[in-house]
Amino acid sequence: MGAATSASDERRPHFTFIWAIENGCSLTLGTILSSPVFTVKSMENTKWRLSLHSVLPYIFMYIYREEEDDGPEEIEIDYELSLLGADGLPLIKIADTHTFLRHQNRSILRFEENHDVFFRRRAEFLPRDVLTIRCRMWKKGTETPKPDACFARTRMGTDRHCFVWAIKDFSTLPLGHKTTRQLKSTSEGAPDLTLIFCLKQCDNKIYVCIDIDRGDVTKSFHVKGEISILDAEGAVVHSEKIKRYLDKRCSYLFINFFETQKLLSGKATLLPYDVLSLRCELEVFYGSLWSGIENCAELGSMINTDVKGRPVEESVESVTDSCPFRQNIRRFFEDGIFSDVALRADAETFLVHKIILSSRSPVFKAMFTNDMKEKTSECIDVHDVDAGTLRRLLLYIYMNEVQEMQWDKTADLFRAADKYELLELKKQCSAILKWNISRSNVCCILSLADMHHDEDLRKAVLDYISKNLDIFNSKIWKIFKRENSGLAMETMERIAYSVSDSNQIN
Repeated sequence: MGAATSASDERRPHFTFIWAIENGCSLTLGTILSSPVFTVKSMENTKWRLSLHSVLPYIFMYIYREEEDDGPEEIEIDYELSLLGADGLPLIKIADTHTFLRHQNRSILRFEENHDVFFRRRAEFLPRDVLTIRCRMWKKGTETPKPDACFARTRMGTDRHCFVWAIKDFSTLPLGHKTTRQLKSTSEGAPDLTLIFCLKQCDNKIYVCIDIDRGDVTKSFHVKGEISILDAEGAVVHSEKIKRYLDKRCSYLFINFFETQKLLSGKATLLPYDVLSLRCELEVFYGSLWSGIENCAELGSMINTDVKGRPVEESVESVTDSCPFRQNIRRFFEDGIFSDVALRADAETFLVHKIILSSRSPVFKAMFTNDMKEKTSECIDVHDVDAGTLRRLLLYIYMNEVQEMQWDKTADLFRAADKYELLELKKQCSAILKWNISRSNVCCILSLADMHHDEDLRKAVLDYISKNLDIFNSKIWKIFKRENSGLAMETMERIAYSVSDSNQIN
């Protein structure tokens, strides 16, 4: 095994396989996932598949040659495996050479750290929660005039459930009593499950237990999450976490979750109005719901020819991989070549191009085409945006890139994206903010979502607060409520209605 070499970068691959895995976040649970089988005609009709093993702390990649194919007993190939970013460029790649017999695999050990892909650099590796893997292959000692490509997709099933489950008339419930709540799936092709609250006896004591009814589901799946008991003020008095692999032999989530006598002894605070309140936060990972080949094509048929019919050299890599136009645009951004206007924020000036800014932002287009003072200005002062934020905004406009940054810098870029109507950038910033909501910034992000009319971001904040109701008793919330009384009251009402609706269902 060795690092990717410049030779593999320059050669046109004989075959390119691109595999997109939707809901890629579910791969963090140690999933072993295989791609659809693909046939490489240019390599004597050999059949192959990739396999991804997400095992802490690393991601392992394997390339398999299938046992049954029409190829020779052995075949030597160069291959390159890479994880692609949103722009189709490799974020990491490793190349190797190997002679494959039938039904033989070759592993790429420690392909990338699990934490980097799914957490630290999640926005890069999982744009829109899709992990994209590319495999490029060359048969040793041969050239092919018609390189092939194959595109495959696998959809992972993931459901998230968060609700407060109200168990009424608790003190009168008999031993063996069961109460159910359906967990409706939002993933196409995934089954609905049923959560079961029951009272069971163990060692002469009666316990609250939580089971799950699989129904007709025969496939195994993972469940992780936490169930908590809330007191009369909504504070957590007992909670247990779960991370369990459920198959046909296992249907329980929590055995002996809590002793009923302890609940009855503290009835005044633990059972207000004789109601037991359970806050349930569960994630269900069903594995692969669908996997298949979406498209196969001879890339040779897509290579252009000039007017004399001579082949025009064109790489079969991603279009952006070695595009001269993209490289020139980057130079325009970095060097300010041929700039026709300057933007100034704080004490820093940026040399930019009206045509590029206008093509990306309706606001800039209006500034440079309508009868506004900016139309004839050689230097425009940009207000309400600091120099760092303006630099990141321009990087996106020119290169479609979003850098890693802290949540507060992301919030600044979110505001700028909304101001200049860069809707896709606003969505990307919103996604980053959702993953970085915490007790210290929840009020700031709530205010941001409200001010810029981002209902999805606001819903993420409400979900976070619903899981952490003690935030309402925090000093940060009290200050926020004093300064934003209307928004604070609306937020508390929406969460109260949500809990009330959950109670009515039960």
